[in-house]
Amino acid sequence: DIECLCQIIEVLKAEVLEDSRRMESMRAFQPVASRMLHDVQERLIYRAQMYIRDDIRSYPPTSHDLNYPNKLLEVVKLEGAARAAEAEAAALSQSSGGTTHDGALTAQAMHTIYSSWFPTLERTLMLLSKLYRSLETQVFEGIAHEAVSVCTESFLSAAKTIHKSKGVVDSQLFLIKHLLILREQITPFDIDFSLTEKTLDFSHLKDALGKVVGAGPQ
Repeated sequence: DIECLCQIIEVLKAEVLEDSRRMESMRAFQPVASRMLHDVQERLIYRAQMYIRDDIRSYPPTSHDLNYPNKLLEVVKLEGAARAAEAEAAALSQSSGGTTHDGALTAQAMHTIYSSWFPTLERTLMLLSKLYRSLETQVFEGIAHEAVSVCTESFLSAAKTIHKSKGVVDSQLFLIKHLLILREQITPFDIDFSLTEKTLDFSHLKDALGKVVGAGPQ
């Protein structure tokens, strides 16, 4: 399990190895801990590559996943309901002198946002967030490049399917939306993503936007 491997690496790096550097009595254990860390990282790399293959590249989209633009309209309705619930909770809190459940409302809002994403986008970002602090920078960049490339391929495949059922406007808007979100979300990793520049080259989106504008409302 990727989550479990990341937790083991965190313990080895933050506690075992640090203790062996600070404490004389623990220094003899440092070579063993370093080998353990290397072995767990190797296992994590393997599991990450399998996840990219099985859960991102081979993900079979459902009709609901491809139900654009209806999914976006559903999100708008859910966001409206969430805002109304938040306003009602704030009003009740003020009248009773209590506190609002901000955590629950925030979690609900985030779930609403994620529900409009194509599943491979959330899976890719979740994977990268787990690997970010568990692997060496160069290794992480290689896996990130592979994950982003495969994720982008899934967007292109989904857009082609939407094109067949809904037309050029909805398919191109789907593609633009997800590429923009992907590019925005990988920025905080503060990693050299120069390897992904070709994958996330937005020059072709000028043509996509032209098609959207040119097609007009359907």
